[in-house]
Amino acid sequence: YKRSYNSVTLEWETQENVTGYYIYRATSATGKLTKIATVPMGTETYTDKSLTTGKTYYYAIRAYYTRQNGTKTISAYSERVKGKAVPFAPSYVQTEAKTKAIKVLWGKASGASGYEVYRATSYDGTYKKVATVSSKDTYYTNKSLTANKVYFYKVRAYRTVSGKKVYSSYTTPVKGYANPSAPTELKTSVVSSSALKISWKQVSGASMYGIYRYDGSEYERIGWYLDNGWDGYETYDTTDMSGPSIWGHLTEKEEENTYAFVDYNCEFGKEYQYKVKAFGNVYYDEELLGFTESFYSSSVTAKTSVKVVRSNRYNYPVSLVEVTPFFMADAEETGYQLQRKTSSGSYKTVYTGPSAGRMHGNEFVVDNTFKPGSTYYYRVRAYVVKDGVTTYYPWSSSKKITYTILDYAGTSKWPKMMYLSDHDDIDQGGYIRVTKASVSAYNIDKENWTGDFKFTFTYDKRYTPDTVNRGEFEMLTMDGSWIIDFTVGKLAKTGTFTVWVREKELDVYGYCILNDMPGVNLPLGEDSIEFTIYETDSKQEPLPGN
Repeated sequence: YKRSYNSVTLEWETQENVTGYYIYRATSATGKLTKIATVPMGTETYTDKSLTTGKTYYYAIRAYYTRQNGTKTISAYSERVKGKAVPFAPSYVQTEAKTKAIKVLWGKASGASGYEVYRATSYDGTYKKVATVSSKDTYYTNKSLTANKVYFYKVRAYRTVSGKKVYSSYTTPVKGYANPSAPTELKTSVVSSSALKISWKQVSGASMYGIYRYDGSEYERIGWYLDNGWDGYETYDTTDMSGPSIWGHLTEKEEENTYAFVDYNCEFGKEYQYKVKAFGNVYYDEELLGFTESFYSSSVTAKTSVKVVRSNRYNYPVSLVEVTPFFMADAEETGYQLQRKTSSGSYKTVYTGPSAGRMHGNEFVVDNTFKPGSTYYYRVRAYVVKDGVTTYYPWSSSKKITYTILDYAGTSKWPKMMYLSDHDDIDQGGYIRVTKASVSAYNIDKENWTGDFKFTFTYDKRYTPDTVNRGEFEMLTMDGSWIIDFTVGKLAKTGTFTVWVREKELDVYGYCILNDMPGVNLPLGEDSIEFTIYETDSKQEPLPGN
């Protein structure tokens, strides 16, 4: 038999030499059968309508033959069968991928009071109810899911009768998976006069990213970024991912969990808009089922330009002023004009000419007339020479740079290590974890930038064998010239030690680094000197287990 929420349909095989059939119904297995219908010969089905949902009925059939004289011969009752009026299951179920969510849709079931949605993580797994939906809706959005993970769903309808739910059968399970979130925190920076860098935060579940640039009518994909699952990545400048890698690894300035792509196909002085999408791979039982795709990120805008990046004091009185690189393929000559002013003065040219070299991925020009203790506002513009004619491009915005005896101020989230050694026996070495480093300056000669300096280091752990309790260090300037080595004896497990460096031993410039690890937070005063500390063996590893 077949059934709906208010009917039961009987089916039987037709008989020969019959005139018709009598249909009987009872409300219990042994109860009295009451004739409810007569159907003619050739009929194979009968639908008993207007039944009570959830109630069980019992049916039997008798065939009859009518002779010409009007008398009838009636067969015995068929075997009783029972039937219950219950709602139809939804006719179909399908899923749609949403951002960290799956939308489940199904066909409407006639007479249903509502629907229940069930979910599992495998086809034959344990299904748990995730939602009850009213009859007016035939969809449910399951939120807060893991992107690219496969989920299975099934649905059943129900009809409420006298306060109780009567259920349909379950639908066949269908699978679905959620899209990753759109990338966030998009930023842009100028790489050169023909290149812009776009960076964004890593998206959970994403295995690759598409980078899109607005072409005047729509956003066109200009490259892929593939996260290869280790500390590097590959990016490609063709949409089919077959092109060459154009950006190898995160630069030193990239933050943790931040990815970047460089668009090298930019025109100088032109503004560009970018968006990024995240994509994921969906696997189930080690089989690739498909791909997921996020919405576009918010757009970011950037314009290629030449600008002042920073200043690196090389050796008094020379300052290397970094500027973003400028290129012009068909030019006879390219270069930069650098100007500076004080807060109340007017701009004066301090450099005009080609790049003096490269540093940190930028070009640099030279200012050799600055004065220590002064604050300047720099601006730069590029120029090209073609056919003997020099063309200057617009000035950059100003960059404030202050030249004090100290122009380094770093911060760090990680403890720094100062390595120890027991003479030449590196295997017996170890290291201390520095929590604070400070310096006091005495007898400062600002004319020559020299003085006497007292360095104090505080550490909270000593990772060494018990036989090693002293530290052997060297102090070097940034160019690697030797200054002084020193030994600190009888280092406790925790504590503080002091090192003095005198004027006659110090030719100072550069940045302050502990063990070639930039970013230590030194609370230095204005009359302090920058310096560099390297351990005796910079490649020495921490002891096993530490």
